[in-house]
Amino acid sequence: MPSSAHPLIVEFHLLQNFSPSCLNRDDTNTPKSSVFGGVRRARVSSQCLKRAIRLHMRDHYGIATGTRTRRLADVIADRLAKEGTEPRRDPGEALALARFALDQSGFKLTTGETEVRTQVGLYLAEGEIARLAAAVDADWGRLADARATAEAAARAAAGAEGARAARPRRRDRGAAPVDLPNVRQAIEAVRKTVDASDIALFGRMVAEHPHMKVDAASQVAHALSTHACELEMDYFTAVDDEQPDEDPGAGMLGLVGFQSACFYRYALVHRDQLVANLQGNARQANETIVAFLRASVEAIPTGRQNGSAAHNWPDHIAVRTGARLPLNLANAFEKPVRAGRSASLVQASAAALEAYRERLEGVYGADGDWFVCSTITQGNGSLAELETWLRRRLPEA
Repeated sequence: MPSSAHPLIVEFHLLQNFSPSCLNRDDTNTPKSSVFGGVRRARVSSQCLKRAIRLHMRDHYGIATGTRTRRLADVIADRLAKEGTEPRRDPGEALALARFALDQSGFKLTTGETEVRTQVGLYLAEGEIARLAAAVDADWGRLADARATAEAAARAAAGAEGARAARPRRRDRGAAPVDLPNVRQAIEAVRKTVDASDIALFGRMVAEHPHMKVDAASQVAHALSTHACELEMDYFTAVDDEQPDEDPGAGMLGLVGFQSACFYRYALVHRDQLVANLQGNARQANETIVAFLRASVEAIPTGRQNGSAAHNWPDHIAVRTGARLPLNLANAFEKPVRAGRSASLVQASAAALEAYRERLEGVYGADGDWFVCSTITQGNGSLAELETWLRRRLPEA
């Protein structure tokens, strides 16, 4: 087992060529792009990649993941009103008191007519949600009394406007919040009890409760095409099957953007931070890193996949461990690569990546251990062998 005085960073470099598709689109409904090296490149955002990886880790490798939602009150109420719960609460009352509890605890809520949500999406582990639901149940009497008092005050203030104004959706910020000891303790305990691997990996920020912040143990770069890439448009028509023969023409017309690109992808995991986020659970941290490797290779964004089926796996995967500092190799493609007579676009990209890495090592010295598995260059072995190699480099404690 290699030993090092500096923190263990695991880095992932991938080359992945996609057939025509629109995996990640912007506000104009066209594939995302960016200028790099003075030319337009295809781009897939880091947020898009992280979501695909997160869900793949959960669905295919059984990694414990959290829930991101603005409907936390609804989630809590569903648990309290679920059949088999003792005592089983009335669904309507459970929802009202869950909303009231969140409002009294400092979470900012929307003021819509039909739904009340938190203003921001909250990213919580299963255990954290369960503890919050149990806390609302434990403080049920306090919540019911306090809400009744607030409604009475609202009715008195509203006068003739009556019932509609009598249902307060937000706490009067000039009034002191209701003391809810169990809810308060559950919220205070959130930061200390992170058990969802994805929250420990990708981090969390809650402005209303800074103590709930979790520093991310990973960094994920936007995927950029290794070459210049222009947007293409697909003009299509749809046929109305019941349209009379004497009425020619299409049932509808459409125009959607697409592109095909070879992407360079880069990510890293800071293992020490991951272990710290998981309260010292080294085994869970190691399994999370291995699942992150597998999901990075296998997970593909879902954008317009029903119309493109761009299920293209990476052709080149390089993993580095034991380095003193992280290293993003995107500058290997600052000059866009081009396909030639003797090399495809993917082959040219892999050659540029390895040549740039060798030049850097020639200047700064070799740093860390590499494992490469590739369909186009001489590598060290298969993906399964890469996983075994990586496991051997992850400390057991």
